[in-house]
Amino acid sequence: IKRVLEQTGKDAIFVDGDIGFWKDINKYFDQSALSQGDILCALEPDDIGFCCGFTYFTHREKTFRFIDHVIAEQKKILGQSGEFIGEQAVFNSIVTENSKTCPAKVIGLPEKEFCNGHYLKTPGCWTADGDVRKGIVGSEMYLAHANWMKGIARKRRFLKRLGLYKSEKWQRIEITKIWRS
Repeated sequence: IKRVLEQTGKDAIFVDGDIGFWKDINKYFDQSALSQGDILCALEPDDIGFCCGFTYFTHREKTFRFIDHVIAEQKKILGQSGEFIGEQAVFNSIVTENSKTCPAKVIGLPEKEFCNGHYLKTPGCWTADGDVRKGIVGSEMYLAHANWMKGIARKRRFLKRLGLYKSEKWQRIEITKIWRS
């Protein structure tokens, strides 16, 4: 991510492969959302922390310092214990446990709009006939993250049910230069 930010001079979005987009996220980020923080990140349910599967990184000095801090902490933990700790765990530790030393302002994205799999399994999200489009999140949701479920087949079924997965065949998608201006 840091390399993308440096090379493009623009903001960058990290997206897990098990996310389906419901509507154009640019509409959300074109609003005042970017003035609220340096890094905007999806949330895990029940105050677990941030889910880095969908994260918007602004091209700001604070963001660069934050990324450097995550990398340094990850290397420090690896050097001390010999155990690899993923970026999401380090990210959450810096933001929540060491908030005074966190170099960037990290904002959680609204769960009704940036939905994780746990949230989408709650009864109020779906109508009785199983249609999320008419449920409480249908008009607000920008994306659905098929996390909180194991296995590719289950994730595909979930995204298909939402109408966000179209093909059984793996498709190679080339993203050459899609950057926000």
